[in-house]
Amino acid sequence: MKKVIWYVLHNSPEIDAYMNEFQSERPDSDMQQEFPRWFESKIGNLYTAKDPRCTPDLFALACGPLSTATSINSCVVNGVKFVVHSRDVKRTTQNSGICSPGEKPGEMYYGQLEDILEFSYTQFKVVLFRVKWFDLAKREYVKSSIKHLHLFLRPINEFVKRARAAKIHAYIMNQLKKEMPSWNGKAKAQQRLIDNLDTLFAKTQRDHHLPAGGFPNVDAFSRSLNGYSIDKFERLKPKMIQGVDDDMLAYDIPKLLRTFRNPNK
Repeated sequence: MKKVIWYVLHNSPEIDAYMNEFQSERPDSDMQQEFPRWFESKIGNLYTAKDPRCTPDLFALACGPLSTATSINSCVVNGVKFVVHSRDVKRTTQNSGICSPGEKPGEMYYGQLEDILEFSYTQFKVVLFRVKWFDLAKREYVKSSIKHLHLFLRPINEFVKRARAAKIHAYIMNQLKKEMPSWNGKAKAQQRLIDNLDTLFAKTQRDHHLPAGGFPNVDAFSRSLNGYSIDKFERLKPKMIQGVDDDMLAYDIPKLLRTFRNPNK
């Protein structure tokens, strides 16, 4: 499990700044052995202090995955389906082949997907691939090992997450605007809304059938509201939300993913 935790952290660009900080503080330390514990403590302190830098994803990375992994025979990552070789054996269409660029320009590695391990974090899942690589010189397969595991972090595409988060924020802003009085007592009304954001979040979730996990942190959101006048927020435009659901999520993002898969088209 320690190798898995390190592999995920090492392949997460959002924590590069923390890795640089660790190396500056402890230049002679073993990064692989000592950084995960240091990072867990660092983010834990930010979480305790309710520091907005402690995002849900960072906190999930610091806490690590559940202690057991789930072995699955197929998965879809960014619109591409991957299947383990044992499931492909008697099938006409094969999806268990893997290719990966090497460190040198033009270098490619080819292999066979042997196993898919799914690790659950609090905010997302990580899929690790165990691959049996093919030696092109000897024209034979070589034994797979843990260093050849391939990481596909956050199979739920980041574009989709951000689009859904923007949709939830739009509903929250609209609800805040609706709760504000038209004339007198605006300052007191705004403070009352900020003090009772958890109640407003629950109402917004029920009214629009939104996932609870997609709502922002109440404390961080209330702090951000202090710099704005809620009565100046614009009312929600239904066509804008419909555009997120019908156009962006249903058409634009799938089209973008197909473009990534077929860059020459």
